[in-house]
Amino acid sequence: MMNTCPDIATLRSTVPTLAGELIAVTAYDANWSTSNRQPTGGGIFVAKAQSMPADDGGMFIRPNTSWVWLRVLEVAGTVSPYMYGAKGDGIADDTDAIQRAHDYASSLATASGARVLKNGNLIFGNGRFKCTSPLTFDTKTVDYDFSGALLDFTAIAHGSEDLHNTAIKWQNRAGYAQGNLSAKNLRMLGPGADSFVDGMTFSESLSNSYPRNAITFTGGGIESFAYGLTGTKNFYFLRMYGFTFNHCDICYYFPNNTSDSGEEMNFHSCVFAQSNCGVKLQGGTSYFFNCSFDYIYGKNGPQTSTDSMGKYIHIEGGQHIFRDCHLEGYGPQNYIVNVPDNKSCKVNFVGGLFTFKAGGSPSTYPTTCNPFYFGNLARVVFEKVNIGQMQQGGDANVSGWIDGSGSVSLHDTQLPIAWPYLLAQVRTDAAVQDNWLDGSTYTSGTGNDKWTEEVWVLPPGGVNNVRKSRYGWGTENSTNFSLIRQANFVSLARNISAGSGVFQAVLGTIKLKGYGSVIHHLRANTFAGDGQSCQVKIIWAKLSEFGAQQDVEPKILMQQTGHSYTYNFSGSESELKTVVIPGQMQGYVTQPPAFERAPDWATHAFLLVDTSQMKSNFDLRITDVYMRQV
Repeated sequence: MMNTCPDIATLRSTVPTLAGELIAVTAYDANWSTSNRQPTGGGIFVAKAQSMPADDGGMFIRPNTSWVWLRVLEVAGTVSPYMYGAKGDGIADDTDAIQRAHDYASSLATASGARVLKNGNLIFGNGRFKCTSPLTFDTKTVDYDFSGALLDFTAIAHGSEDLHNTAIKWQNRAGYAQGNLSAKNLRMLGPGADSFVDGMTFSESLSNSYPRNAITFTGGGIESFAYGLTGTKNFYFLRMYGFTFNHCDICYYFPNNTSDSGEEMNFHSCVFAQSNCGVKLQGGTSYFFNCSFDYIYGKNGPQTSTDSMGKYIHIEGGQHIFRDCHLEGYGPQNYIVNVPDNKSCKVNFVGGLFTFKAGGSPSTYPTTCNPFYFGNLARVVFEKVNIGQMQQGGDANVSGWIDGSGSVSLHDTQLPIAWPYLLAQVRTDAAVQDNWLDGSTYTSGTGNDKWTEEVWVLPPGGVNNVRKSRYGWGTENSTNFSLIRQANFVSLARNISAGSGVFQAVLGTIKLKGYGSVIHHLRANTFAGDGQSCQVKIIWAKLSEFGAQQDVEPKILMQQTGHSYTYNFSGSESELKTVVIPGQMQGYVTQPPAFERAPDWATHAFLLVDTSQMKSNFDLRITDVYMRQV
């Protein structure tokens, strides 16, 4: 019959009688029965008559210098912190037990040259493991399974702004593994976003070649740390699947002082939520696939492009791809995606959804900031992205989608079906010419015939009506409806009553690329007031143009009305007023698809303004026309 022993302390005082003797240890500590816990850390040990190795408190228990008790593992190479005395009760300090269990698992790895041939396994099991100091884990010598465990770092010493503390330091050893090793369901709880304690970093030092990180994280999460995950030197080929970052200052931070780092940082179906900043990327090459960026604390940071606080995605360098990601929250109350000026980077958003106003009342969480800032050296592409709710009527500090002068391309971007108060302007900087029809068309005054877009007063129909020029029509002896160039504006008006007639003018056309919506507005001054209105329309067309310099009307091969908006003037007719038409774009749930997307056959969109409901001799003094396909 096998001998028994109540605990490891008793085993340490038990001298074997012969080599090969077996003994069953009930638990690591004897007090398990009085603390309402299951017995953990026990096991079967076999006696060996040898002077090495030293007592490590878990695998090797030494009663004297001649004998050692060797733990018999149920699964070869697989150890647990419980085997080294961890309590897993959230009260006792388990830091040392975890580290010693890891070190033994790591010691089982063997290599042939630079190739790691086999490694150890560290399995935690159920428990809340209190950790009061940093842990050092290897990336190439151990596979990890944290399923059922929580690593509780709430009692770890705080760092400082200049010198952060770290909960887990991942160490890159020399050599390379056969594929990535794994860390499954790692769950960590920290001392708070303001503690200057980071969740995980990767080693800045190496002893030999092949510095790359070689570990894949599957499941798990990091909560309540300063930086959830920090990139350092010799840090690349990272893969994280289904990982959650929550209640951090910055969920993922890649600094600009790294070396040999940043290649292929992959995040798949990860969540970056309820933190002061989702990701802060100062370099590297990152890939985010099907990730969620949820309810970042926009109010916690200044609405400036220079500060990462309050930003969902803050980028200062590198190349980054966001594919099919979901960004959701209040407001926005800060820039959702932010690239400061003088920071060179390339960023692609492919697919995915931006939706705000998703939670909370508009009065409690109003929109107080434009959604995006892209500085002068930014290169950003939105491809097949869905734009959901973004603004609310009456919100302050909202003037357009994008601030900054960087290069931004929007292709096949879809607007929300009901367009709840979506602004009619993409770029806020009028100097960025790719957003505006040529300014000289409308503001250069008399004597300038530079009409770079197709601008037409439409044929009136009826009798005794003729086209006088591409800019007006009337009778043989007078012009009744015309675009007339004046100093600093173009006047659109008629000098006869509307009656049952329709008075429309095309203010500009753009060529289409894909099916994306067309955002537009015109800015004008007018004396029109209470009781008068005008209507703006987008018309999709398959069009043959003959050039802006030719007085030949474009040939419309096919057309379809897109969206239309009625603008009601207000105020006294004796007061000159500045209007933006439309100020914001409103739709409705049952609107047809042609409202927010171009038909596949369309080659152009043209912007039409109908002044039939304006009184005669009340003109629109147009200073700017803006059209942008998204």
